[in-house]
Amino acid sequence: MVGNQKLNMDLTRAGLKRCLDLNELEEMRNDAYLNSKIAKERLKKWHDQLVGKLEE
Repeated sequence: MVGNQKLNMDLTRAGLKRCLDLNELEEMRNDAYLNSKIAKERLKKWHDQLVGKLEE
């Protein structure tokens, strides 16, 4: 009986850890998305400035 309780507690903790890990991965994915969006905007701004200089 004690073995079953320990196993159940380990499974509960493992499930909780998995949820926390998934949340952390989702945060990292969101940060990566925002960083790529910012980089794309900067590159577009730089490109537009370069094209503007070439047209003058």
